[in-house]
Amino acid sequence: GAPVRPVAAQPNSPLTSVYISDVGSRVYYKDPTNQIIELALDWAQPSQVPPDQGLFASFNPTGFKAAAGGLTCLLAGSGGVRGYYLAELNGKTYVREMTIINGAFSVTPLASNPAPTAALPGSALTCLYIGGVGSRVYYISENNEVCEWGIGGSNTFTSFTNSQAAGDSPLTCTYIGDSGSRVYYINKDGKLYELPFDGGPLIPGASFSM
Repeated sequence: GAPVRPVAAQPNSPLTSVYISDVGSRVYYKDPTNQIIELALDWAQPSQVPPDQGLFASFNPTGFKAAAGGLTCLLAGSGGVRGYYLAELNGKTYVREMTIINGAFSVTPLASNPAPTAALPGSALTCLYIGGVGSRVYYISENNEVCEWGIGGSNTFTSFTNSQAAGDSPLTCTYIGDSGSRVYYINKDGKLYELPFDGGPLIPGASFSM
């Protein structure tokens, strides 16, 4: 077939990826114009070809422009891939959701119901998926608060007023079953903080010196 024509990444672009069983990997990044690009790495015959053979790549422009900041994604079961990025609207920065199902791209503003707090320009992003519940996306607000946007049967939004994350703090999270979610960030005092979520409000946990 015709050679694959790569789409260049912008310097220091964020990266995020997901694996789709029996299909392959999907990697997302920003090109020099801030458009989000999907790199699809598929197996020709998923059940027969070893992971290092039969691989073919395609670069798929999504058509969506992102503001500076994080990029994160998850696999929402049969709901396909969900990607989260920052976009500017009326002088503010907001988190948006991009849906990818069978190669088709669509975007839904997360500010639909209710409208979330605007994000700090350049905020990091992280997310997780809870089976049977929905997605959770975390970002830093204009007030340096760690925010959770819950997307599922009923959308929820929580801002953690005591969090006070550093503006350039990375974010990461994990789900540990019946014990709930854990979100980690760097506070303005330069210490690592944990936000434990056990089915109720997130409460900042113990700090750890860096």
